[in-house]
Amino acid sequence: MLEKLSKREKRILVSVIAVIIIGLCYNLLVEPLFMRWRSVNSRIELIKVKLKKSLSLIKEKQKVDAEYSTYEKKLKSKGSNEQDITLILDEIEKIASRSGLKITSMRPNPPEQKDYYSRFAVKIDTESDMDSLMRFIYDIKNSSQILKIEKLNISTRSSQQGVAIRASMLISRLVMK
Repeated sequence: MLEKLSKREKRILVSVIAVIIIGLCYNLLVEPLFMRWRSVNSRIELIKVKLKKSLSLIKEKQKVDAEYSTYEKKLKSKGSNEQDITLILDEIEKIASRSGLKITSMRPNPPEQKDYYSRFAVKIDTESDMDSLMRFIYDIKNSSQILKIEKLNISTRSSQQGVAIRASMLISRLVMK
């Protein structure tokens, strides 16, 4: 059958077979190897980045350990749940009196127990002027017990002394077990 083909037809047939073989080799060998090479390179780059981060953390291990121990002391439980909530309530009262804020009600919520920590929350209602409220919020944020204001609702009320601001807050603290 090949003998019946002309020289030109034989060249075309050989060219077509060569193109098919090259195409198959590219699709079955070159392309998968290239994709695997690119995938491996990207994983290598990711591992390099992680190693650089790890090395920088190792270099700063003492600093991180010192910072961790200070936070651990602040977040560590002082005893029972009652003692912890009492410390939180005392801290809130001290901050309120320092900032000139009048607390109208204070209600602790039951503690939420998690695996490694407990979350204590206290709902307070206050009345003050804007300066006292801002000072209170600032002092709560910078408290040694690492208190956090989770919710804050503010409303105004006119009185003989001027405008009074009523605020309702949910203040929380995490305690490590």
